[in-house]
Amino acid sequence: MRSLFFASIILIVILGCVSVKPKDLRQTAESSNPIYSFHFEKALFRASMEVKKNELTGLVFIKKMPDSTYRIVFSNEFGMTYFDLEIHEDSFQVIYCFEPMNKKMLLNILEIDFRLLIGNNSTSKGKWYLQELTNHQVYHVKDKKFNTWNTFSTNCDTLLSQTASSNIFNQTIINYLAYRDSFPSKIHIQNPFINLDLKLTLLSK
Repeated sequence: MRSLFFASIILIVILGCVSVKPKDLRQTAESSNPIYSFHFEKALFRASMEVKKNELTGLVFIKKMPDSTYRIVFSNEFGMTYFDLEIHEDSFQVIYCFEPMNKKMLLNILEIDFRLLIGNNSTSKGKWYLQELTNHQVYHVKDKKFNTWNTFSTNCDTLLSQTASSNIFNQTIINYLAYRDSFPSKIHIQNPFINLDLKLTLLSK
């Protein structure tokens, strides 16, 4: 009975694993660091977040503070806050989290998601690859915390997607869509293991 239990756990883990590495990559000689096509200083999004078939809607506000800390607040249209997070280069603080969401695994995943989103996930030097099927440029960075693949357009001036993991449980896929004035008006964040799906539509910046 115990062996059946552990076998079930292993099967769940295997099924939950999604490779974050893009396919058909060939390493190139390019050695420069990427120039990201947009930067977050302040942005307001309409948001729809689904976690294990539970859906929340509202507004996500992201702002860079004078000390380079980022504040990320998700609240509904009536002013009720779901979470209020603070991200610094070397720290992460939960200012507030709605009790049903106040779970360590979920908060760890949200930290990864938003570090990727604001470009505060790694300062390590990476390697460039060409995705032969699409001619997209892919920049790979691996450090002690994250394994990240950044996919750019062919001429490398537009960030199209990011995929990252810190372990098999914390995997993130972000797609940047519908650019307007060099800024994505739609952002889609997915975490397959916990079935988290977050869609952001830009309202102002």
